[in-house]
Amino acid sequence: MLSPCRSCLTHFMIEVLMCSEQWMKQDLKMESKLPSNAQILEELEEDDKLERENGDASTVLE
Repeated sequence: MLSPCRSCLTHFMIEVLMCSEQWMKQDLKMESKLPSNAQILEELEEDDKLERENGDASTVLE
């Protein structure tokens, strides 16, 4: 026996809701894998530091 509220959802609407839920869950998973702005900035600063150190070492070798 179906209640009036339960029968008002069409098959299409149920599919849309289920797909939306899956997309939202996937977005949350992807966000956790992406580096934060602070992590990106930290990596850039580390790269700059290494380049400066390597630049100083190459001038000493010449």
